[in-house]
Amino acid sequence: MGTGGPSVALHVYVPDVDALTARAVAAGAELLAPPADMFYGARQSMLRDPFGHVWILLTPITGAGAEAEAGAGA
Repeated sequence: MGTGGPSVALHVYVPDVDALTARAVAAGAELLAPPADMFYGARQSMLRDPFGHVWILLTPITGAGAEAEAGAGA
């Protein structure tokens, strides 16, 4: 018996986080966090599927290497 939290959380790199997030929401996923640029150089969203699994979808931001490294040390 679980504690009520997600059964699993998955981090998945995808080609287009915005498009896949929209597609997942249209298919019934719950949007927990909309796509946003993160300091570590990825665009990320978070969803929960009907089975309770949390999906963290990420797309690398092109050219974000130096900025991401600088922000990671902050």
